[in-house]
Amino acid sequence: MFRIFIFVLTLFAINTASAQSSDLSFISYGNLPTWAGVAVDWNSAPKVHLYDTKVYQGHSEFVARGLGRKIRFADFKKLSKESKIREYMPFFLYDLNAKPYKNKLGTFNWAIRLENYNYDDKPGHLAEEILRLTKMVSGLDKSFSGKGLIVLTEGDNNRLGVTKLGNILAKSSESFTTLNQLIKHVGGKKMDVLNAGTAYGLLKLVKNEKELDLLLPTDIALLNYVPVHIPPVAGILSLKPQTPLSHVNLLAKNRGTFNAYVTDIFAIPGLGGLVGKYVKLSNVGDKVVVEKTTQKIAEENQKNTVRKTVVVPEIKQDMPETISLTKENEKFISTSYIGSKAANYYLLLTALPDMTRPAYAIGFKGYFETIKGEPETMIQSFLKDKAKFSKAEKAKVLEKIRASIQKSNSLPPTLITGIRKILEKYPAKSRIRLRSSTNNEDLPEFNGAGLYESKGFNKKDSDDKLREKILTIYSSLWSDRAFEERDFFGIDHSKVGMSILIQEAFQKEVVNGVIVTTLASTGKVQIIVNSQSGEHSVTNPEENILSEAFLINPESGAIEKTYSESSISPVFIENKANELQLKKLQEATLKLYSLFTKQRIDAGDKNKYGIDIEFKIMNEKGKNKLYFKQVRLLKY
Repeated sequence: MFRIFIFVLTLFAINTASAQSSDLSFISYGNLPTWAGVAVDWNSAPKVHLYDTKVYQGHSEFVARGLGRKIRFADFKKLSKESKIREYMPFFLYDLNAKPYKNKLGTFNWAIRLENYNYDDKPGHLAEEILRLTKMVSGLDKSFSGKGLIVLTEGDNNRLGVTKLGNILAKSSESFTTLNQLIKHVGGKKMDVLNAGTAYGLLKLVKNEKELDLLLPTDIALLNYVPVHIPPVAGILSLKPQTPLSHVNLLAKNRGTFNAYVTDIFAIPGLGGLVGKYVKLSNVGDKVVVEKTTQKIAEENQKNTVRKTVVVPEIKQDMPETISLTKENEKFISTSYIGSKAANYYLLLTALPDMTRPAYAIGFKGYFETIKGEPETMIQSFLKDKAKFSKAEKAKVLEKIRASIQKSNSLPPTLITGIRKILEKYPAKSRIRLRSSTNNEDLPEFNGAGLYESKGFNKKDSDDKLREKILTIYSSLWSDRAFEERDFFGIDHSKVGMSILIQEAFQKEVVNGVIVTTLASTGKVQIIVNSQSGEHSVTNPEENILSEAFLINPESGAIEKTYSESSISPVFIENKANELQLKKLQEATLKLYSLFTKQRIDAGDKNKYGIDIEFKIMNEKGKNKLYFKQVRLLKY
């Protein structure tokens, strides 16, 4: 162990050019000084590294670029997750010197959290691995002297859950806490209202996907984890921090559903005692208010909620099977021919040609040819009798419809040959994305974020693999969550269809993010950015990973308000390396906002809209370059 520490300290001095360890820290969760680190060669000759998060955007990038190891993000996760082949232990360190954490086992000036990669270890072995890492870190620098506090996750949804590891650590007289408790200890934000309003319903505690699937539109979800998607509900209150632009919050905004978070169930007095009872959920400013009510009052208020029925654009099939999104094919580029996602992407291409990659589209005809026969008969029968089915019965029928589409023999073979011809236009090692593009998403009245499947495809993969992925995308039109969402908005299911947008996939991005424009009380446009380093998802983050979220002043281009800072590494906040990209982001957003809102004004639409954008920053020939992936309208 002594030999290992000597090596580490030498490497540390080289990496920081004699800088203090504090030079490598950044602020996460509002006011918590944080370091990022990774132990390498874990099962052979382990060494611990801290790295500058302003230079390396995440653990895997530091290993790939900083240590010169050629490794992809997926491989890095695999070599962290699997104990038998483990090479890496990625972690975060928290400085508690400003406010030491005290309990009956002592006083703690620092804490350590293992990055959550769904480890395959048994609880006892994972506890040993964490303790081994903690001992190595304690000799790294004076900032981490003494015993460290171990940070676990709430519940038992993963191997780092406090219930699974807490008892084991306690038996070894090791101290632990949860991230929410740590944030609360240092004075982080305890609650936030992301979509204000009032909701009435039955308050249900939701701990996993199985319980999530049982929720009804009359329920208020009390989430003990952050799901990728949530079915239509009366209100949302989570016990985990959310960002303004997560998929859950974008869905809440689109549906007009109250959405807020509190850091734990004790943040609102009496909240735990209201689980399983009818409540009124509302807010006073940023304060969440939960009051007991009656079933009768809840049902009366739900009945009085009026929701406008969404009419989807008519589908047209009289176009070539595949087209390039170029001016020569402009007569086919509309939601009716290729779906709204592909049609919106063409607007991106024309408005920002230097920041958007070429793309292609498959029309609706391929989908309708594929479902001929058994799938179409099943769909028609289901839609005729859907009112008679319970939620569980609907799920079973939808599963059978998807299975029927996935085994269909009616997929036109010319689609496969058409896509192969498109692939020939890309470089040899390219990977493409087959992205769902329907006539019932990204609409002015219906966002539908994250409802349908998209699939990656390598040029070297077989035709059978390509066929399988197309059928999976087509069948996702009948997923439980897509059906429920359409039903919630009164969409006629018999008039929906699936086309496909084909794009070159982004690989090894430096930054990914989402932008939403809003209107200030003065009527001026505001820009909210949600960004994260590397390939970590912004819209569907892994547990305990928080992304940057901030408001840009559109006139000065400066960051006007910070909602949260990245728990991995800074992207734009106090990071001069991306100043130019932030400026370009602001300029491009305003240009797209003007283009998309003008379309609605010209169409005679008097509603107020913003836009929702997905972007990437790639490192090309040593320089960061901004690209746009998707844009859609967002109704205020």
